[in-house]
Amino acid sequence: MAGQVLVRLPTTLAARVASAAEADGLTAAAWLRALAVAAVGARPEDAAPVRAYRRPAPPPPEHVVEIARLRESVGELAGAMVQAAIASRVAGRGADHAAIEAALPGVRQVARDLDRLKRAMLGDSGGGR
Repeated sequence: MAGQVLVRLPTTLAARVASAAEADGLTAAAWLRALAVAAVGARPEDAAPVRAYRRPAPPPPEHVVEIARLRESVGELAGAMVQAAIASRVAGRGADHAAIEAALPGVRQVARDLDRLKRAMLGDSGGGR
């Protein structure tokens, strides 16, 4: 876990720190980290910068809407495929029926994946599913 320290410096001192850091080819934060490591006798690798956690930005609403529309279309496709499978079976086209039945699980999986994606985009865990 990264620690964080906010240091307020007078403008003139901050400018001198920035100049010294630039002269060493470092950012002011990296330069101050190196000084802190040296001052407390820590290992040099302890001065490695640590990224601050940033909560991901929410997806644009239009992306969520498009996922919902796509999910609806996939649902309609699955329904049409079921109807086609029934019609092909009734018409005695066994090969067509078998091909449609074989494709249906994949289409249903896409629908579940889109549901999962939409929940993730909205920050909803889906109730442990």
